[in-house]
Amino acid sequence: MGSVVLIGPMCTGKTTVGKEVAGILGIEFIDGDSVFEARHGSIDYFVERNGWERFREWESRIILDITRRYADKPAVFSPGGGAVASEYESYRETNAEALRGFGKVVYLLPDNNMKINAAILAERVHNHPQSRPPLKYTDGKVMDMLSVLEHRHPLYLAAADEVVYTEGDPVMRVAENISELI
Repeated sequence: MGSVVLIGPMCTGKTTVGKEVAGILGIEFIDGDSVFEARHGSIDYFVERNGWERFREWESRIILDITRRYADKPAVFSPGGGAVASEYESYRETNAEALRGFGKVVYLLPDNNMKINAAILAERVHNHPQSRPPLKYTDGKVMDMLSVLEHRHPLYLAAADEVVYTEGDPVMRVAENISELI
């Protein structure tokens, strides 16, 4: 059995689904944002003090560390939402390569329609603002979220082995679908 990597925008359920997939497969779940925060404090505070590029640098270091440390031990890994879709090409490409070498990369998205995704994700971000670092170029509005999704979607697709749509399915069903891909 290999490892699983869950990628996608913030609020797509990477952590929630990832924990269930790990439970089904009987392997460890690793949340990249949680690892970052354990080492460096809150992402919001880090970005405010150091900027997005420095955050992407340290995020990339964590991704490389985790993929090396777990190279011989299957795990479910959820890096941050911008790990393979940020504006910093060198980090983005390094991360995508490391994640593809680590395991099956699954892109989570609510729906195959970007306008529907934008509405769903903007609402989720709005409902959980305290737990989400702000996107660099959005204030949570649907049209801004659509712009971010349209920009990042090809980057997620390029990094992914599979795309799994989640809206309308219970978390456990989504996790079972992903587990069957492994």
